[in-house]
Amino acid sequence: MGRIFVTPLGWVEDELTLGAMKKLRQARRIILRTARCGAARWLAAEGIPFDAFDGLYDQAEDFDELTGRVVEALLKEAEIGDVVYGVNDPGDVSCQALLAVAPSWVVLSPGVSEGSALSALAGGHFLQVNAADWESFTPDASQATLVREIDGAILAGEVKLRLMEAYPEEWEIVVLMPDGAPRRMPLCELDWLETYDHRTCALIPAVNELTQKERFSFEDLSRVMRRLRAFDGCPWDREQTHASLRNYLIEEAYEVADAVDAGDMDALCEELGDVLLEAAFHAEIAREHAEFDMSDVTTAICRKMIARHPHVFGGARCETAEDTVTLWEQIKMREKALDSKTQALEGIARSLPALMRAAKALRKAETFGLPAGEALEDLGAPVDGEQRAGDELLRAVWRARQACPEPELALSKAVDRFTARFGRMEKAVLASGKTLESLSREELLLRWKEAEEAKSK
Repeated sequence: MGRIFVTPLGWVEDELTLGAMKKLRQARRIILRTARCGAARWLAAEGIPFDAFDGLYDQAEDFDELTGRVVEALLKEAEIGDVVYGVNDPGDVSCQALLAVAPSWVVLSPGVSEGSALSALAGGHFLQVNAADWESFTPDASQATLVREIDGAILAGEVKLRLMEAYPEEWEIVVLMPDGAPRRMPLCELDWLETYDHRTCALIPAVNELTQKERFSFEDLSRVMRRLRAFDGCPWDREQTHASLRNYLIEEAYEVADAVDAGDMDALCEELGDVLLEAAFHAEIAREHAEFDMSDVTTAICRKMIARHPHVFGGARCETAEDTVTLWEQIKMREKALDSKTQALEGIARSLPALMRAAKALRKAETFGLPAGEALEDLGAPVDGEQRAGDELLRAVWRARQACPEPELALSKAVDRFTARFGRMEKAVLASGKTLESLSREELLLRWKEAEEAKSK
């Protein structure tokens, strides 16, 4: 069994290393990924025989099939003896596939990267991707991206659209053409080139200034908050504390609920952003005081979701949503080291609206086996009007839960209906030349009844 010597050949003839030349001159068998490279011309001038996989490009349906055929052919050739496999770039996907299938057969050699001429322009760390993988990578404008093997206008168009999800469409990029010449152009013109081949690659520089960005990531939000809280940032933002922001978060959460109820997706998008801002605000204040930071927040919630869904991330099984709720409560009690079921009820946030808190307490009690409906019939004799009212309301919440799992939502909609009917009544009264205050109790009730009848007409 022979070995497969993966030898990077560079972009043009001048990028051939002395080591590559030595291997090529001594090779028993040479196969190039493609003959469309400067090394092919050098081999021809030196009278060194070689083959190439160019014919496979036309036979394969896609890049995955092409890579598979290349690997299969190389392994078959290695059964005869050593073979030098010439690629333009050591990061070629076929090299990765070879290493995955037969790592003991592969010998890697150093060489010039296909995008090395562009890497210096990246100004530091950059992400390198193959154009054919455009569907699976998520661009981030905060770092530079080097896209390799843009071998056609259609593929260039797909890559361009994916990149413009993060980078400004007029952002200046540098494209290395098949002849090795760099060309500067706006990102939106990436698919306007006269010619492409597998050597065409593009560097999209990072967008470092927040004011230059058109799309923003979660990390950008944290950067915005750090800037606002800086010594020369916004005076109001710098003065805020966890306590001062408390009510803002509650208000924003209710505005999210309003957008959901209205079915307004534009408003929902905006309001979710406001809630996210509050989370980032609290995380930045905590970071400044060395309490925690946003990565601690995201780490904690991801760990919680993974731990509480063993039926998704582990071997547990849940057949129904009810099974999932039961499992969730069991895991939650174990995580919080609760000694009693009572502690689970006591742990319900007291700042919740009373109706929502009551519904949640009843649900938990029923989860733990208490027949809440019967229990509420025996709450003891009330000592005053407040206790009597509270007990009656709690019983009403239980009855409401039998008809609707979310009494809070049901009551909110009932208030909406009441308000709408009141509006129809007032409109009719004003249209008759009277005012609500001028009507008797009996007249008001009649108008109220007419307002409901008018609704169905």
